[in-house]
Amino acid sequence: MATPLEQLRMTWDSESQADWPVAELLATLSLESYSSPLAAEEAFHSLGFDRIATVATGCQIGYIVSVEDATVVVFRGTDDLADWFTNLDVHSCSTVHGAFHRGFYNAYESLKSQIVDPLTEASPANLWITGHSLGGALAVVCAYDLIHNHTLDVRGVITFGQPMIARNTAADYLDELL
Repeated sequence: MATPLEQLRMTWDSESQADWPVAELLATLSLESYSSPLAAEEAFHSLGFDRIATVATGCQIGYIVSVEDATVVVFRGTDDLADWFTNLDVHSCSTVHGAFHRGFYNAYESLKSQIVDPLTEASPANLWITGHSLGGALAVVCAYDLIHNHTLDVRGVITFGQPMIARNTAADYLDELL
């Protein structure tokens, strides 16, 4: 069995057969993000990550977990009544690439500086982004922002139960980008 670091360094192709060893690790990280911050940090340490930063604003919570040259940004999904207000804010917000779900876009924007600044400084060689449900939506918006606005190299994005986050034009752009 490959270590988390080895899994995060492996090459993969999202267009090929769905045999990505990293998917199980990212699913585990997504699951652990629902724990209390202290329990989540302990779980991340037990998986081999030695640097963990909690990213939080209001009810939105995520983590930046790292080991050597590998980093994962993981977002927690719907876990609170306030999260439902984010989910239900279905109006659109415009970007240069099309319309995004305003609730998800704004939720990511509230966390953005806590994510972009450390990642820009560290510039990890193997950057992954993941999340479940609402967390999956935040993961895709985060990947879009990091690639498009901050020219960071994102190795991969794997989400679990992610809702629709964009209208056709933006969705087509995201499909190409990711």
